[in-house]
Amino acid sequence: LRSRRILERDVITFFVEPADNDYLTTRLLWNYDRLRAFCWSSAQALEKYIKAALLLNGKSAKFSHNFATLGYPELKEIDKDLLPETISIPETRPFTGYDSKSKESTVGCLMRFQNNGAPSSRYGESGFLIESHDIHLLDSLCFMLRRLCINLESLHNGEPWREVLRLNPKIQHEFHFDSLDPRR
Repeated sequence: LRSRRILERDVITFFVEPADNDYLTTRLLWNYDRLRAFCWSSAQALEKYIKAALLLNGKSAKFSHNFATLGYPELKEIDKDLLPETISIPETRPFTGYDSKSKESTVGCLMRFQNNGAPSSRYGESGFLIESHDIHLLDSLCFMLRRLCINLESLHNGEPWREVLRLNPKIQHEFHFDSLDPRR
């Protein structure tokens, strides 16, 4: 049990908290129209959330930046019901010019973020494709993946987190910004 807690703390320290920071960075970069950096930070956040969820649920995380093609399919094996086939902007974010009824495949959206954040794009060797609603899709992806950054079999008020998250699709198990605390 002690080694499990150490592993969980390490995964949170080295994957979840940096992913949270990358996600917060993407929000700032988007607001300042720094799109190439937005693409990089988006890919970094998504990759780290996927790797953290895999590690916290007993899977290995491959040393690869191909999170859409390698990590996400493994994550689907853990619990396909918590990962939707399609993704759209959050319902609370009405967006002019975006048909909220249209959805994008989750894998396709992850693949686009993966390609946009690839080193070849970051260093200007290739281009990237940004949609005006991508910040909102990123919000949805990060929320969805961040929810799985916990051992789904661990208990919350006597119920496995897997069931708690299934019954409450709009909750996060924990979201804090301790890593931003300068006193830490």
